[in-house]
Amino acid sequence: MDVRALADELGASLVRAVREAAADDFGRVRSGRGATTISWYAFALEYLEVRWGQVSAKTRSETNDALCSITMAMFRRTRGRPDDELLRRALRNWAFVIPRPDARAAPKEVRLALDWVARASRPLDDLLDPVVMRGVLQALRLKRDGTVAAAETQRRKRTTLVNSVRYAIELGRLRPDPLAHVSWRITETVQQVDPRVVVNPAQARSLLCAVSYVGGYERARGRRLVGLFAGMYYTGLRPAEAVAVTLPDCDLPATGWGTAVLHATRPSVGKKWTESGRTTTCAV
Repeated sequence: MDVRALADELGASLVRAVREAAADDFGRVRSGRGATTISWYAFALEYLEVRWGQVSAKTRSETNDALCSITMAMFRRTRGRPDDELLRRALRNWAFVIPRPDARAAPKEVRLALDWVARASRPLDDLLDPVVMRGVLQALRLKRDGTVAAAETQRRKRTTLVNSVRYAIELGRLRPDPLAHVSWRITETVQQVDPRVVVNPAQARSLLCAVSYVGGYERARGRRLVGLFAGMYYTGLRPAEAVAVTLPDCDLPATGWGTAVLHATRPSVGKKWTESGRTTTCAV
């Protein structure tokens, strides 16, 4: 092995050691029995490292969001707590992202917020306390404004909690399963549409006409937007479904109603969650 290769290997080892030491400093706490146990926050960072490469960009974003909610519910009463908006921004944009941004490049308030998170995070095995676990599950039901989240959002966040708990059990860090004896069900929400804010057919035609003028004629951006919004209005498609519809998917008679076959959705994923570092649209 030449000197350069040896130096590269030594440098990589030093980087790993520094990261592990940082995780120990910021993420490990003392339990009441005197033994050292990993905090939820440190464990969540570790779990994210393992999970990141196994899932799609969309799932990465959803996992990040769920870990933020769980972490916010796992704080002890510690002095100097930053406001919730700063805490969530620090967790979502700086902590639960792979590769993790350089902490030195973070704004001062973000660094201080993450330092507080590391100090205030409960030990992982506090999840064995049914009161703590029920508090976490209750937090997964709610949106940031305190209202009940959609059923699919609740289900998705709970899945992240279940997967992380199973990973902790595999590593021998949790015994028994803290979810086994806690009853929890999804809270259904009642969606009511206010007829006063629904676009009527005449308004819809005017809006489609207006959007056709967006951009230059050669790029046909306006005409594409007409197709997108017309599909959403007349067929009730979600944006990700309307984007995936192509002309061969449609049966459009000269008069009357036609049909469209939905075979895929194309949700847009931010560059933060992709391997390429660019915003992509992925087929589902």
